[in-house]
This record gives sequence, C-alpha cells and structure tokens, in this order.
Amino acid sequence: MHISIFNIFQDGLAAVVAAVLTWFVIQFFHSDGADASTEATLLGHGDMKAVSDPSKLRDYTKHTSRSLAIAAILTVPVLVVSLFTRSAPGFLPSWLDSPWLQAILITPVMFYCGSSVLHEGWEALKHRIPGRSVLISLGIIASYLYSMVLCIAGNQLPNGSHPYFEVTGIIISLSLFVDRLKAGALRLHSSTSQRRTANVEASTQLAHVAAFIRVFVIASLCAAIWCFAIFLVFGPQPRLANALIIAIGVLLITGLFLSAYSIWELAREPRTNQD
Repeated sequence: MHISIFNIFQDGLAAVVAAVLTWFVIQFFHSDGADASTEATLLGHGDMKAVSDPSKLRDYTKHTSRSLAIAAILTVPVLVVSLFTRSAPGFLPSWLDSPWLQAILITPVMFYCGSSVLHEGWEALKHRIPGRSVLISLGIIASYLYSMVLCIAGNQLPNGSHPYFEVTGIIISLSLFVDRLKAGALRLHSSTSQRRTANVEASTQLAHVAAFIRVFVIASLCAAIWCFAIFLVFGPQPRLANALIIAIGVLLITGLFLSAYSIWELAREPRTNQD
C-alpha cells in the first residue's frame, strides 16, 4: 500500500514538474529579446553575415573543416568501441572499453570542436531566441554530462546504464558538417552575398521562417520534457537512463532537422534573388 501511494505521488510529481517546465519554456521564449537582425543571425539565415567577406569566409571554412576533421577522427574510435560493447560484450579488452578512455577522446570534441556550437546556443538562450543551436547545445551538453556521471559514479546507477559519448561526438560532427556545407554554398555565391543577406533580412519570407522555427523549437523542447516524464514513469528499466536518452534524442533529431532546413533555405536564396 505504501509503495502504491509512493508511486502515485512520484507519477503525479513528474507530471507537475513537466507542466511547470513546459510553461517556463513557452514564457521564456515568448519574450522578444532581440531585434530582427540578431534573430535572423541566430535562426540560421544571417549567421554567415559576419563572414560574408571572401577572406573571412575562407578563414571560417578552414576553421570549420579543421574542427570537423578533428571531431571525426576522435569520434570514430569511440563509436566503434561502443558498437562492439553493446553488440558483443566482453569481446574487447577492459581497458579499451573504459568509459574514461571515451571521455578523454570526446572531451576535446566537446569543448574545442563544439565550441562554436555551444557559443551559438548560449547566445540564442541569452537573447531568448529559439533555434537549432539551442536544441543541439542542450542535447550534447545533456549527453556529455550524463556520460561523465557514469564515469564518476557508475556503480551508483542502475544496471544497464551506458555512457553515450559517441552521441556527443556524432552530433557535433554532423553540426560542423552542416556549417561546412553552408559555408561552401556561400563561397559559390560570394559575389552576391552581402546583397542577398540584406534582402533576406528585409523580406517577409524571413519573418515567416523565423516564426516557424520559433514554434518548432518550443514544441520540440516541450516534447522532450514530456517524453522524459512519460518514460520516467512508464518506461522500461533503467527508467532514468532511458528517459534521458529519449529526451536527448528528441532534442538532437529536431536540431538536425532544422540544420537540414537551414541548408534548404540557403539553397533557395540565390534563385529567389535572381527572380
């Protein structure tokens, strides 16, 4: 009887916390915290304006390419080890399967290669502007911190919990790959870059795109919150680990969707401005 009452209280508490967080997310991003230019930049349509100059654009492309190469080189071994660990436990030597070794490889990916992603996400949060950088930043931070907790206090967590350092590395690599594609697209149209940026910022189309992204990101954050709460209450064991991974997955998948959407919008711009 006591266990049943406790479970009911726990389930109710999870629902209340999820509802409060949903309200907070809606209110937090509802405020207009930036002008149109800043919003355009952080939503992914004016984010290359600062490097529209050909020389700056080349430097940006080189830096992004270098970060992408480093992220890929450090992430691939972690991904391979993780796949073997989950599909064939005990196949690899214990030292190679150590989560601390994965942490050593992924930490530079997180804080060096992913520094531009984290900075963009912080700027978006600071100005209360929802964008793909918010989703991706929150996702990689959550996956990295969860994995570090497993390294430090893995014995205190339920059996079946695994670090997800490879998720952090893969998402950062994909995000950098998207930025590299966008930089390459701008290099192809560098002669009309400044004119196109100005047109996009002044167009009605940007307002519609920004409104769509704002609603999509808020809905994605709320979906991640409720997925976490639902799996925490009704999901399979270990519930906390599974709930966190599902919530992180929602953030990262929707963030990558917006990344692909930003590339599609960028590809449309030359044709729009030629009309």
